[in-house]
Amino acid sequence: MSKVSELIFKDYLTRDKLIQFRKILLSKNLKSSLAANLSDQLLICNPFAEEKDKDGYFKYQTPSNILKNNSLLYKRRLWGQGEIRKYNELKINEAYKCNEKLKYIKKFKDEYHVCMERVIISDAKADTLISRELRTLVYKISKYSRSTMAANQTPLIGEIINKNFAFNDLDIIQYSQLTSNPHRIHWDKSYTQDIEGYETIIVQGPFLLQTLASTVSAYLGINISSIKYKNHNILYQDIPIEIVYHKSPSVPDGPVEAHIRSAKDPSFVYLSALITTKP
Repeated sequence: MSKVSELIFKDYLTRDKLIQFRKILLSKNLKSSLAANLSDQLLICNPFAEEKDKDGYFKYQTPSNILKNNSLLYKRRLWGQGEIRKYNELKINEAYKCNEKLKYIKKFKDEYHVCMERVIISDAKADTLISRELRTLVYKISKYSRSTMAANQTPLIGEIINKNFAFNDLDIIQYSQLTSNPHRIHWDKSYTQDIEGYETIIVQGPFLLQTLASTVSAYLGINISSIKYKNHNILYQDIPIEIVYHKSPSVPDGPVEAHIRSAKDPSFVYLSALITTKP
């Protein structure tokens, strides 16, 4: 297996960027806090100048580039799953540096899973370790069809934070701008429909994750120390959704299970996450 050179991205978590994201949440009547939480690192240290592939996203992460095999074509790629673990607090208006490298590439039937490891450190405080993240992209060789949707799940029994909200096209485009995400499925409706087979543009996986973590963190007043998540289905613009969580009353400091799911069918899950907290 070929190795991908370690990349370094530098960035600032500015108060303005955090406020812009929080305003999106507030427009959906979602509880929010101006204090930074672990998931807010998704706003920073994203690739920008690297070469783009036909889908508008980055070429260095593709199976053909990693394995040096131009015959490894794909029709679409999606954010599949991942985890983030905190070591020190993320602070506003400080400089950060991300070291990104390939963790693994694996083939499952006719698709490839590419996992990138991202280590974020403080660029201002003697390289203090902030977090370690694993994020997995899934590369598929066929257009999207409803037959590829994940099976329905047993509905999570818990408290619903917000019963009915949706992200519109402007929310999705704004999040791409905040995170320097050029992936065409989040802004180019014609490409999304004609080439990848979706009905319209789709909500970013990181957008869903950051929304879930920020809302649950603010609602419960918890300090997130780690989050492990999986994207189960793609979410289109203007589709009504809800956030639900479950926390055992007998274990105050125990993990929190949370889902973003359909507001019409609680068994249809878009994102699931397991959140651990720091007292």
